[in-house]
Amino acid sequence: MPPIPLTRETESQFFKGLPVLAPKVINTLFVPSDGYESALKLDPNGVAVEQALLAFDQVYSGIMSDLDAMWNGSPDKSWPTFGQAVGAMGDLRVKAVFGIMVNQVPPTVVERLRTLYPGEFDLISMYTDLDQPVFYGPRFRTLNAVPASSS
Repeated sequence: MPPIPLTRETESQFFKGLPVLAPKVINTLFVPSDGYESALKLDPNGVAVEQALLAFDQVYSGIMSDLDAMWNGSPDKSWPTFGQAVGAMGDLRVKAVFGIMVNQVPPTVVERLRTLYPGEFDLISMYTDLDQPVFYGPRFRTLNAVPASSS
């Protein structure tokens, strides 16, 4: 018997599992260098969005501190701090999905992105579909970063 070619008509003979569904994709705004500051000033919900972003940034900062302690700290504490960091990564996802990415950037703000971010608009429009509803995304700010010494 010759091999059966894989076609739309014969695929059910080869693939018998559950269908693979397309993921839900959220059209998030490319994070400008000001971390959305200019956009949030024009957003009537800007204070609440900033609080959600800050909550995310605090968890992210804790993860970065734990990872730094794991890599650069006492070897006997490396696994516990790594465990803390990994545990907090779940919190990060929750804060991003249910705290930040539920907030739509108002269309009136999207219309002004070119004037708000003239030097970054090309990147914004390349990585954000400005013809669809746009939502805020996490900005991954480290709040406890120590500036590098210049010595």
